[in-house]
Amino acid sequence: MLSEKEFFKKQKIYQTSRLKLRQFKVDDVDSMYTYTSNPNVAKYCSWPVYQTIEEAQKYIQFILTCYEKQVLAPWAIEIVETGEMIGAIDFVSWSDMHENVEVGYVIAEEHWGKGYVTEAFSKLIQIAFEEINVHRLTAKCCSVNQASASVMKKNGLFFEGKTRESFYKDQQFYDMDHYGMVRNDYFARI
Repeated sequence: MLSEKEFFKKQKIYQTSRLKLRQFKVDDVDSMYTYTSNPNVAKYCSWPVYQTIEEAQKYIQFILTCYEKQVLAPWAIEIVETGEMIGAIDFVSWSDMHENVEVGYVIAEEHWGKGYVTEAFSKLIQIAFEEINVHRLTAKCCSVNQASASVMKKNGLFFEGKTRESFYKDQQFYDMDHYGMVRNDYFARI
């Protein structure tokens, strides 16, 4: 398995039929603020709703620093046809020792239901198993977020269990559903 440092040294751009997964740029701040300030988008995310554009600017600066350090950092999801940046996807955790990664994603509400996250997630699964050579890939979502669970299922991940009341957001505890795939699962389906 490639190490995190080896993988992020490359800083590649990936493309699917409709999307480009690329590094964030300072110019992405308005697009990022559009989805991070939307309570419907942030509802099941680990971060609070952004109140100011400065919060988006600060996060983009953090991402750019991660690129410089060659460590975990998200890709911007861009629609190839329009050049519009509509969300982010990344390996939110990476274990060289256990040869596994976890994927996380977010997309602007006006682009929900168009299959963009499913397409971007499919590309990250391919990268994980074919380029990084992981043994295991996981993702999780709030149990009530069935749209996110659907993305995981469509990409061939298996439901592996629920952690009860393990996510706290807006004075409420949520159950989390855990999904996963191992190398044999991936190569059996391609």
